[in-house]
Amino acid sequence: MSKRDEKSEAGDSNVVSTAEAAKILNVSTRYVEQLIDDDRLPLHYAAGRERFLRNDDVLAYKATAKAVAQEALVQLMEASERAGLYVKEAREALKPFVPADFPREPLNALLSGSHPKLALRMIDGRAYAGLTPDELYERYDTCEDLARQLANYCTRKADENPEWTHEFNIERTERGVTKKRAEGKWDISEAEQAWVIKKMREFLNW
Repeated sequence: MSKRDEKSEAGDSNVVSTAEAAKILNVSTRYVEQLIDDDRLPLHYAAGRERFLRNDDVLAYKATAKAVAQEALVQLMEASERAGLYVKEAREALKPFVPADFPREPLNALLSGSHPKLALRMIDGRAYAGLTPDELYERYDTCEDLARQLANYCTRKADENPEWTHEFNIERTERGVTKKRAEGKWDISEAEQAWVIKKMREFLNW
């Protein structure tokens, strides 16, 4: 690939580095390199020691990995039910897919009395003080998708308005998110919004 072609590819929003792919997949860069070596992720092109992939290929791999993990979870839970057992690993199976920095918030509940209380939900005979693992995963998946959409939106606005600074662009987008959340149009908490904006900044890498 010529230098001109490399420069053109570098400006393509559908091309990501191994480090960027690692952020999308929530894995290490070394693991992404291994996926490429094992032909599980197609290499788009290499420039020196740097290797690049198509964003579409990375997202397709992520979707497949999620589907496989969810199917494995279902099979594990069905097996435990047939055996009349509750397997702790079944409940925990989705947790590795949720980053440690994603908000894990208690339930919002109105309880009478002046003494401190803990709100619990009974689901399938088990008490939960917060979200179930699959509920947590769904909220994480939704928030990560929102962060990626907002990053793409910021990139488009930057192309349309080259006079804007990156920080102005990001702050403008954040104000829009705050407005939609306040109006009840987007069902995310304040902590989740902060995480979405943080993740959006990571995707932008400005």
